[in-house]
Amino acid sequence: MDAAASDGCTLWVDSWMGHDMRACCAAHDLAYSIGAPPKEIADLELAACGTRATGDPVMGAIMLLGVALCGRWWWRRCRRADAPR
Repeated sequence: MDAAASDGCTLWVDSWMGHDMRACCAAHDLAYSIGAPPKEIADLELAACGTRATGDPVMGAIMLLGVALCGRWWWRRCRRADAPR
């Protein structure tokens, strides 16, 4: 998967108060699709990127909470899609 194949911020807003977060989400989607870095590191990187993109650490924390609660399912789905058949 490349950034162009990303759907942006899955189940989340692509921008917040004029700040575009799609690059953060595309990088996170890519990390999930290739399995590197580990999920927990990818999730922390998403939160840090969301904080940088919006200038709001609360947004980064909310994004981290979202992937902590729902991301495991998505990550497993990506892993199954890549599994040899």
